[in-house]
Amino acid sequence: MIEHLTDVGLDNFVFVPIHDKADKKIIPNSNVVVSCCFRKRDRILYFFKQRKILKSAIDMLPISDYNVVHAYTLLSDGNIAMQISKKYGIPYIVTVRGTDLKDFFHLKPYLIPHGIKIMQHAEKIIFISKAYQQNMMHKYVPDNMRKEIAGKSMVIPNGIDDFWLENIFHERDYIETQKRFDKKELKIICVASILKDKNIPFLQKALKKLVEKGWKIQFHLIGNVADKKELNKIEADKYTIYHGSMKKEELIRCYRENDIFALISHTETFGLVYAEAMSQGLPVIYTSGEGFDQQFEDGCVGFSVSDRRVNDAVEKILRIVSDYRGISENCIKKVKNFEWSQIVNNYKELYRDILNG
Repeated sequence: MIEHLTDVGLDNFVFVPIHDKADKKIIPNSNVVVSCCFRKRDRILYFFKQRKILKSAIDMLPISDYNVVHAYTLLSDGNIAMQISKKYGIPYIVTVRGTDLKDFFHLKPYLIPHGIKIMQHAEKIIFISKAYQQNMMHKYVPDNMRKEIAGKSMVIPNGIDDFWLENIFHERDYIETQKRFDKKELKIICVASILKDKNIPFLQKALKKLVEKGWKIQFHLIGNVADKKELNKIEADKYTIYHGSMKKEELIRCYRENDIFALISHTETFGLVYAEAMSQGLPVIYTSGEGFDQQFEDGCVGFSVSDRRVNDAVEKILRIVSDYRGISENCIKKVKNFEWSQIVNNYKELYRDILNG
């Protein structure tokens, strides 16, 4: 996003507070400053940690030079944006992500009123998915504030690496695919970190149900191992082929060799892997109520599935098979929704509208 904002002529600067000097995930450059300004244990005390971050931001940044503050999360960043706005009179927008709903509102309900306050004072509120917007509005926002919050809310998804859009797969052989389907042969791929939350054994149960219906299944699993015990459980399934982690140049080949992408996590912040798979013409199975859900109408590029109902997953996979070409071609058309150049133009217009009052 930083790179593409620069491409459309917007000067943008990112402040990244961290607790570990050894953390090299974010590399400082002319657009990014990294500040080791709090300790890991400070996360227990939300407002104490926030005061440390705010002080560091004020000390390190020429804040009065900026026209708009964009908080990339509601609770971790939104409070800082709100305090800066109060002190310097700079308008701010805030993005609401899955971590705000699951790690803060759900686990730390005492912060809900503060999160609502941050949204009230924001010029605009961005949700990365319609599912999260609905969750927030119906579960957390009080009735008397719903109209106000909804009135300045909009949905803008995350984008995917340009690599996938530069290598969209238009050559999928639908005739050969249908021949395999007629013989009840199906290849499923999943790309995910190997950990319990990704719910891989649940997906394996659904695929076993398909085997019981006479299908010959290959299940290709790709991802880094975060939980060795979970991997041992997964690899016990004879229909599963685990490939380890892959670079995107290797992964693209695997996408092209499979028929459907399926990942039915218990929780999913957004799920860029679904959009990456779409670029290769793969219909997708995703979790109901999570980040990717409601990006499109159910059945357009795939189907949402309950993370608890195995038969739901079986039914949705078979529905994709019955309209494979149409759904696959929709994936190719709709993946442009996740093009960063298009997304940052939306943000550019948003920033401009805020400045113009």
